[in-house]
Amino acid sequence: MHSINATYKPDASGQSPKQGATLPPLTLNDGTTIPMLGYGLGTANFKSSTQQGNFDQHVAGVTKKAIAHGFRHLDGAEVYGNEEELGAAIKEGGVPRDQLYITTKIKARRRLC
Repeated sequence: MHSINATYKPDASGQSPKQGATLPPLTLNDGTTIPMLGYGLGTANFKSSTQQGNFDQHVAGVTKKAIAHGFRHLDGAEVYGNEEELGAAIKEGGVPRDQLYITTKIKARRRLC
């Protein structure tokens, strides 16, 4: 384990240190906590320019399944072209929005330096 806060001490119980009901959250500098592990829509669900504007039910469905399986940190990006599917999965996922942590990336529009 490579965690500063790791407290596992080996014993003869046979219990693995990586098994648990939930992953611990990460605490940000301002005290906000976010889930340590997130579900990323990522490049596996990237839409090419010819697919942009077409709703992809598969992407929405797998994202909804991720929510159902306990993911509370969802990560998208404007460049993937699947933010509409992310929004639909959030709406249909049945988890209150205040229990989800959503991250995304936006395209650079102009150079700042």
